[in-house]
Amino acid sequence: MILFEGERRTAEDTIRRCHYTRSVPSGKSYYVAHDDAIVVWSLPANYNTARHFLPGVNGALVFELTRLWAPDGHKKNLLTEAISEAVRALKACEPNRPRRVLRRSERCP
Repeated sequence: MILFEGERRTAEDTIRRCHYTRSVPSGKSYYVAHDDAIVVWSLPANYNTARHFLPGVNGALVFELTRLWAPDGHKKNLLTEAISEAVRALKACEPNRPRRVLRRSERCP
């Protein structure tokens, strides 16, 4: 479930308090909740990332998984389920964007 307004602020506070970075992304981000887990997709700080990963594709946005958090002792496979749900949510929020899933060999070293 995409989080908005009050729920998003609560998720941001949780990330600031509990995630090892103690920070939240400053740019455009989507916060997704699944059970007790929080997943955050954000635009990368480098605006050239889309051109690097999707050369020749106009209007593409690249989102990266910037935060992933679940409480200690969470249920088995919670983080996998949360990422899967977050991918579906991101696709729903950005329906008209070109999509490409990068294989491990295509990612930066």
